[in-house]
Amino acid sequence: MAGEAGAPPRDARTGAKPAVEQRVGSALRAALALAVLLMLVGVAGGGALKLLRYAMRTPTADDTAQIICTAYRQQNYDLLLQRIDSTPVPPANTGAFDANALRARLQVLDTSQGTVSSCAYRQLDFGTTATTPGALQYTFAMRRARAANEFDLIMTLIYESDGTWKVSRASNFTGLPA
Repeated sequence: MAGEAGAPPRDARTGAKPAVEQRVGSALRAALALAVLLMLVGVAGGGALKLLRYAMRTPTADDTAQIICTAYRQQNYDLLLQRIDSTPVPPANTGAFDANALRARLQVLDTSQGTVSSCAYRQLDFGTTATTPGALQYTFAMRRARAANEFDLIMTLIYESDGTWKVSRASNFTGLPA
C-alpha cells in the first residue's frame, strides 16, 4: 500500500496510524485541555480578585449611610448601634453611651408608629466650608408604616482614625425632639 508523499506509513493490515502518532495526538489533546482549564481558572481568579478588592476596600460615608437605612428598615438596631461613635459630644452627650436605651426608644417607635417602611439618604452640601473637619452631614428621609407623614433625621458621620465612618452621638436617631 503506497502512502501519500511525506505522510508517515500506516499499518498495512488495519490502516491505523502508528502508536507514536497516536501518543502525539493524545498529548496534544491533553495539552489543549490543560490550556483551556488554566485559562478558565485565570478568568475565575480575576473575577474573584475584583470581588475581593471591593470587599477589602474601606467603606465610604455613603456605604455607612446605606447601612443606616438598612438597619432602620430591617429593625436591625444592633447593626445601627455598631456604627455609632460612643464618644461623648458635649453639652448634649456627656455620659456613657447607652445602646440599650436607644434600642428601646426605637422599638417603642416601631410599636407605636409602625416600622420604617422607606428610607432614602443624601449628603448635605455646605460648599467648601466644613463645619467640622472629618465630618459629613446626611439627611435621612423615612416613613413609618402607620405614620401619616415622612420624617427626616439629620445625622453627622465622623471619619475615624481607622478609616471608617461612624455616626456621631449628637445625631437625632428618632426624629423626635431630644
